[in-house]
Amino acid sequence: MDYILMEKQDIKSFRISEELKKSNIKVIFLPNNPIYNIFKIIKCLFKYGKPKAIIYRYLNDFDNLPKNLLKILFENIEYNLMKILKSKVLWICHNIDRETYVYSKKINSYRRRLLLRYVDKVFVTDPELKEVAIKYLHIEENDLSYITFGNMSNGSEVYPNQDFIYEKIVDFVENEKRVYKDKVYFTFCAGKANHKTEHYRTIKRLIEEGEKKNIIIRAIIIGPLEEYYLKKDSETLRFLKIDSRVLFINGFYRFNEKEFEGLIDFYWRVYSDYSMPGTVYKAVELRKPIITMNLGILPKVIEKNDIGFVIDNKFSNIGNVFNSLNSIPSSNYKDFETTHSWEIAAQNIMRVINGV
Repeated sequence: MDYILMEKQDIKSFRISEELKKSNIKVIFLPNNPIYNIFKIIKCLFKYGKPKAIIYRYLNDFDNLPKNLLKILFENIEYNLMKILKSKVLWICHNIDRETYVYSKKINSYRRRLLLRYVDKVFVTDPELKEVAIKYLHIEENDLSYITFGNMSNGSEVYPNQDFIYEKIVDFVENEKRVYKDKVYFTFCAGKANHKTEHYRTIKRLIEEGEKKNIIIRAIIIGPLEEYYLKKDSETLRFLKIDSRVLFINGFYRFNEKEFEGLIDFYWRVYSDYSMPGTVYKAVELRKPIITMNLGILPKVIEKNDIGFVIDNKFSNIGNVFNSLNSIPSSNYKDFETTHSWEIAAQNIMRVINGV
């Protein structure tokens, strides 16, 4: 069986690897650290022969200069080795405008340019991102392809803290409904915070602008946010912790969102960057509309596929958005799942590997 190398094993790369198996391609995961990668690559060469391709994904920096310089050295060695072997060099560019963790803009920019010298094809994570990639990466359209993600469901799996999370959410929802009857909307945000996650900072404004139009919105927020916002935005943290209109559970928890899908009405997501958030797929799976603001690529994806709504930056259309909240037909979500799947990702990768 032929094989490829792929950086970093997570749910996205694992699901793609499962689809590639159907094309008789074995995926061997690398530790996303070029200092260790080179040793695993050499081991694979002796054991399996040369790979068909290597897929790079994230170009996040280390947190100090010596490590980053060492990283550049080993990346150079890797790229040249792949060219000597005549293995395809591919890059799934998850974050087009900038990486999530950047120690130095100059260093990270150099690392991106270095990879682009050797890469055979750049994959963006949604077809709507191709135009953005041409602008930011300074590449031609024929240097580009795309992948999509797919259903990120963890099935019926139950996690250790799930009952605790579920009980907290049920109590919060029931208490608010007792006060407002059925005239209250619940949104859900979960995950880490970084430079691009604007939904936590803007949730207060969403709630307050809604109140001006007699729209009652309550937020359920779960994630390890306290440390980040303590340093970056203490006002947002204070709001999340003390405002009674928000249920805030700080910390990293794993849970099955399907367990409480009947308790939430929409997903509030605002990203300032050009990357495709996995939350879109979760919202589609649960048939919940996504509401966002006019930032980053998400508005274009939502409007193109008609799976949510974009609130303008003055919130002047918030009334129309909530009047239309339940108007999205189920077929829109189904169509999105048809055009966005792990199978499509694997097919597009195989086309490049096979030179089609």
